[in-house]
Amino acid sequence: MTKEGIEKLPTLLDVINNQLAKEHRREIKIDNSEHIEELTNFFQSNYFTPIPDNEGICKLFPNKTDFHSYFRGENRYHEQCFPSLFRNGMQEADIFVERLKRCEMKLMMKEYPMTPMIENGIIAVDSSGEQHRLKIKIGYDGLAQHYGIKTEYFDFTSDILTAAFFAATTYDSEKDIYSPITDIEINQFGAFYVYNENTFSVHGKDRRLDVVGLQPLARPGCQSAYAFKMKKGENLNNIAKKILFRHDSKVNEMIFNITNKSNRLFPQEILNDKIRKGIVNGKNFSKKAFDEARNLYYPNVDEEVLDGYIKKKDIKIEPQQQQWFSDSEKNDIISYWKCHEQDFLRQIVPVWVK
Repeated sequence: MTKEGIEKLPTLLDVINNQLAKEHRREIKIDNSEHIEELTNFFQSNYFTPIPDNEGICKLFPNKTDFHSYFRGENRYHEQCFPSLFRNGMQEADIFVERLKRCEMKLMMKEYPMTPMIENGIIAVDSSGEQHRLKIKIGYDGLAQHYGIKTEYFDFTSDILTAAFFAATTYDSEKDIYSPITDIEINQFGAFYVYNENTFSVHGKDRRLDVVGLQPLARPGCQSAYAFKMKKGENLNNIAKKILFRHDSKVNEMIFNITNKSNRLFPQEILNDKIRKGIVNGKNFSKKAFDEARNLYYPNVDEEVLDGYIKKKDIKIEPQQQQWFSDSEKNDIISYWKCHEQDFLRQIVPVWVK
């Protein structure tokens, strides 16, 4: 795109305000910090509605989907916009390893003490004071996507400011930190995506988005997370509404400082380092994870082919399942849950129709 063309693009703040005008008739002004704080609290309220499926298992939907609009922000525009698992350079051996990581993370999550507590049933209270036992669906694929494993999903969110954060920042994978884009000569313009779908229709066959929502790990809930599944070769530019925007350093710094205040989008958790070091950057995986990956993704592939992937990527398959948590860590997690269980439950707002 030419310099003149970039200068004619809206800023990220313009894009947000245009969307707010359509849906909420609100506006963010860069010189009104109190108003920004008010809007931040409005959009990032962190309440979740349980919606059961046919088997009575609930997904916890972020309570911000009045108009069924979902957002994704990218700090650069890519003509071929593919999910991380299908991007250029990803060969079959690379895809195999990422799927292996996904299965290993699922085993880790099943060992995580909070998972069975939430999965087997929690008590939520509706507005009349009546108690309801809710069995919660654990979104293992969405969790893998949100914690750095390459998947066939795109991250989307029902919170426009969370999407704006990712559009306004760059990520340093070595330091594991985000920073606002201020050098607009290098990073000149990005893309903001809007997709409309009624995700409350849990049983819809044509649904592309799946809620991740409130989970045993905090990050997806804090980001009002959804996962958008893609097929190999599909281009997001042909599916969702695309809005190009030009980077503005002042706007990017404002969005960064407000949206991720006190690391709201990335809360500290005991699993952060375990996932990053042991799985995302790991080289050793369990035989149980390998068997699950083979059964899920490669049921008709000769084991010699998979062995070739293992050798090519220089990874090891260990006969014993990894023990991710010491007894002391498990006790600490259980103690933490007992102290903070009500904080978790207060985020769930059941709406029951009798």
